[in-house]
Amino acid sequence: MNLITFSQVWLERLAANKKDGWANQYKAENGKTRSKLGQGILTGFAFTGMIVVLCIYFRDYLTSPSVQQAIYPYLMNG
Repeated sequence: MNLITFSQVWLERLAANKKDGWANQYKAENGKTRSKLGQGILTGFAFTGMIVVLCIYFRDYLTSPSVQQAIYPYLMNG
């Protein structure tokens, strides 16, 4: 939620057409706005899926001895 809010604030700040924040507040108080939580959850699932697919695709590299040697100290400290 914080990431979504942070990105929305910066996108509005950098946008060419400015929006009236007070009008948005009045709409929110009257229940006339839509939540973007669903979009955030869907984006999270898509991002997670993309990472899983990349890990499966590059599994030969990720399980190679050179990579295992590189991450071994971090695994032992963790």
